Amino acid sequence: MIDVRKTQAALAQADYAPGPLDGAWGPSTCTALLAHQAQRQPDAMLRALGRAAAAELPRYGIVNSPARLAEWLAQTGNETGGFTRFEENLRYSARRLLEIWPSRFKTLAQALPYAWDASDPDREDVALANKVYYDRMGNRAGTNDGWDTRGGGLIQHTGKAEYDALFVRLGVTAAQIHGGDPVAMVRACCDYWDRVGANAYCDRGDFRGLRKRVNGGLIGVDEVAARRARSLAVLAGAA
Repeated sequence: MIDVRKTQAALAQADYAPGPLDGAWGPSTCTALLAHQAQRQPDAMLRALGRAAAAELPRYGIVNSPARLAEWLAQTGNETGGFTRFEENLRYSARRLLEIWPSRFKTLAQALPYAWDASDPDREDVALANKVYYDRMGNRAGTNDGWDTRGGGLIQHTGKAEYDALFVRLGVTAAQIHGGDPVAMVRACCDYWDRVGANAYCDRGDFRGLRKRVNGGLIGVDEVAARRARSLAVLAGAA
């Protein structure tokens, strides 16, 4: 278990507390944890996420151990650039496209029509999403499903099948996720966390395995490890 009082004292010392901290896993404590992970003072988005996290994290057992909570903060912090962006960034150079999606782009000539061009900022985003995500993850070929269900939220939910599941289970829509609705994003993220058994990965220390499950590979594994260590520094009192 986590000693909440020691954690609150560590957060106050780190100077990311948004004022007096509440008991247990209340909104101000969760906001302070998010701010500490993001390395900035609490702002409107962090406070909104903190309120939602206070309601959802205990329900899913994520606050039951330092490893679980630190990993949740690290994974979500990494996927959102420190809780600043909540939609997938699809603005890549042609060469970068070859690295990220080698099965979709075999040559530079194939990638060039989908590369980011500031003079035509929309075409590449939509066309690229539909190209790399078509006919998989529940997306239908010949539709805009790739774009409409591109990565979004705290954990980068991707694909029609995933967003359909979120709607059935929670009533949460892709529009809410892509629009940065804090409550919808936290609820969706915790639901996903539960569905993939993330707590079990954390309990056995299989953080690389969890990164593969979340990301589909090991992209960002070192960044997540650094973020995990940051949060573990204030999550005192492991049993």
